[in-house]
Amino acid sequence: MPATTTTSFTVVKNASYIAAFFTSLGLDLHVISFFVWLMVVDVITGIARAYYSESGMSVRSATLRKGIVSKLMLLLIIFSLGATGQVVGMNVIQIVEAAITVMALGELYSIVGNVHSMRTGKPKAEFDAVTFILKKLRNLLDKYV
Repeated sequence: MPATTTTSFTVVKNASYIAAFFTSLGLDLHVISFFVWLMVVDVITGIARAYYSESGMSVRSATLRKGIVSKLMLLLIIFSLGATGQVVGMNVIQIVEAAITVMALGELYSIVGNVHSMRTGKPKAEFDAVTFILKKLRNLLDKYV
């Protein structure tokens, strides 16, 4: 089997495990699918912004890898939150949905900022939704632990 076929199969298999987990929580699979879609669009618009606004000088594989790993860590936070809720016997679906909502809004803000920067050539003002949600989550954990 060619390497690309094996890699594609592995990605699909692992994605199905994640989908099954979120479905077992009671989360609508469309919610997580659209969140992942927003992440992909953010990466694409980020590459386009760097290419057009900065003459392609900042388009580097290391930067792209860092961005993709950062996006995967977002999914890991949501996954961990849901798994922890299952372990302790709490229904955390509303908390997971709220976390996805805040992070999705951050992705949308980033997409709009990337498109704006690409069209105007001016850098976008950053709002780090991930740091915001992590601080709120940490405060919530400190309150209950």
